[in-house]
Formats: sequence, structure tokens, C-alpha cells
Amino acid sequence: MGPGFLAHVIAERFQFHMPYYRLEKKYAGKGLDLSRSVLERSVSRCGELLEPLHDALQKSILAKDIVFTDDTTVKIALAGKPGSSKTGRLWVYIDKLGQHFYDFTESREPDRPITLFKKFRGFIHADP
Repeated sequence: MGPGFLAHVIAERFQFHMPYYRLEKKYAGKGLDLSRSVLERSVSRCGELLEPLHDALQKSILAKDIVFTDDTTVKIALAGKPGSSKTGRLWVYIDKLGQHFYDFTESREPDRPITLFKKFRGFIHADP
């Protein structure tokens, strides 16, 4: 798989909310034998390769004097329980220039944001 195709798979999965089993069927219909485990591992590896970029953005944004943040709910499918899900949170953190990074938590508990902002010395603008 090349970088263009991997970018396409990532967009299909996360921008258009296509589960891996549907992507597996879609690509099989086009003659591509890609199991869902191969798709999952490929996307996971892309995430690992992009982690230094995420970390650099996070460091840059948290060094600013003001950070804007908000969260939105996301459904998390429960493995082994078809049709069952729980609610997680996707957080966005943005500086005045529009640079942003995302963080994910499985609840709205403040532990992760508190840890993230432990050394932050500025203003945080967030919805209540």
C-alpha cells in the first residue's frame, strides 16, 4: 500500500466513518484482497509514524499564552458485543493561529486535560 492509498483508507475510516469490515468488503468488490486486520494494522502504523508530528504540535500549542478547547462525544463500539457501545470524548486544542491537535478520552473525567495542562501558564478558553 502506498501513501496515497493509505491516506484514502484513513479518510474513508475516520472522515466518512466506514468500519473496517465495510472497507474490507468494498475493496474486495474492486479486486483488492485486504483483510480488516491488514487495514487496521496499516492505519495504526500510520498513526505511530505521525505521532512525532502530533507531539510537536501539542508542545507548540501548549507553549502559547492562550488555548481554545472543546470536546465532542464519539461512540466507541464494544468488542465482542455487537450493537453495544459506550461514549468517549474527542478533544480539540487550538491556538490563535489555528494550529490544533486532538486528544481522545474514554470519559469526560478531567484527569487527561489536567495532566495535559499541568505546566501550562496561560489562558484556557473552553465551553462550560
